[in-house]
Amino acid sequence: MKIRAIVERDTEAVSAVCMASFSKSVADTLSEEGISTFAKIAASDAFLKRMKEDNLILVAECNGEIEGVIELKEGCHVFC
Repeated sequence: MKIRAIVERDTEAVSAVCMASFSKSVADTLSEEGISTFAKIAASDAFLKRMKEDNLILVAECNGEIEGVIELKEGCHVFC
């Protein structure tokens, strides 16, 4: 497994990983509004915008496939 910084071409895969994890873990405990809000945050264009700001986004890659992601917002706390 390789841990590296996100690059622009990763945003679609990162969004898919986040949405799959969200759907399996907590989506069924939230309202439609909560699900919609998370989907907006986890959208590929939202990742692209945040990666251009001061957030550090790292991906876990195995055999060329992105399998995980972590985001540090403003270098202070885990986000997403």
